[in-house]
Parts: sequence; C-alpha cells; structure tokens
Amino acid sequence: MEIISVKITSVFETGVVKAKANAVLGRFGVRGIKVCEGKSGLFVAMPSYKSAKGKYIDIFFPMDKEAKEELAGAVLRAYAEKQAENAAAAVLAGQEPG
Repeated sequence: MEIISVKITSVFETGVVKAKANAVLGRFGVRGIKVCEGKSGLFVAMPSYKSAKGKYIDIFFPMDKEAKEELAGAVLRAYAEKQAENAAAAVLAGQEPG
C-alpha cells in the first residue's frame, strides 16, 4: 500500500477522540480517520457508521494486518508531529504546552 500523505485535520484536548485525519493512499483519499485513546494507549479507528442495530461498521478498512499497521503507524506519526508543532507554537506564544 502506498501512503502518499496523512494530514491531521483536527486535534481535541478532551474526550476519547484525540484527533481526526485524512490520508491519501495511492489513488484513493480517506477522510475521517480517528486517533483515539484507549486503556492501552493511542489507536487508530477507521471511518465508520452506526447501523440500525447500533453496531459501528467500518466504511474503509485495511485488508490485512500489515496494511493496518502501516496505516496506523503513519497516522500516529502525523499525530505526534502535530502535537510537537502545537507545543512549539505554544512555547513561542508564551503559553504552557499541552
């Protein structure tokens, strides 16, 4: 899978969802990827919808473990870079980072 780019579009200070991202994979674009915080740390959730039975169904999903890990790694790296940028901007503005 060719990951062209990952962009963090929103960052949230509170709640389980910490960020939202978009990715370009080969000739496809994916919107609505989420960085979430769980009991074991950060994880990546694919775009999904809630079915009539109340179950969340992924709209987009990697077909194997390797592709899932590759995409999750790219999204989490983009999130870490965005967090570092935000912390640096806060320091320059004279605010406490975080």
